[in-house]
Amino acid sequence: MENLQKSLEQLQNLQKTMEESKAKLDAQVFTGKSAQDLVTVTMTGEHKVTGLTIDPSLVDSEDIDTLQEMILSAISDAEDQFTKAAKDTFNPLSQLGGAN
Repeated sequence: MENLQKSLEQLQNLQKTMEESKAKLDAQVFTGKSAQDLVTVTMTGEHKVTGLTIDPSLVDSEDIDTLQEMILSAISDAEDQFTKAAKDTFNPLSQLGGAN
């Protein structure tokens, strides 16, 4: 019974730590950039895009495809930064769950 109580306390502590870590991750801001930093996207840890900056040299009505590719590249870069931050945040916590 004592082991069960100890395990339950460990799980509750782990859950609290994970919730705190998620809140910190959600509050972070990630900035993704395209090649040559011509497009910049700002995104929160909740995956909300909060900013978009486009270098005026990209605005060419004859070449919308390049602009679209640069925007997607910047969004992808911001997502990659979020994914790395999430792994860095939660990997140590996953090891705690297996500790005895």
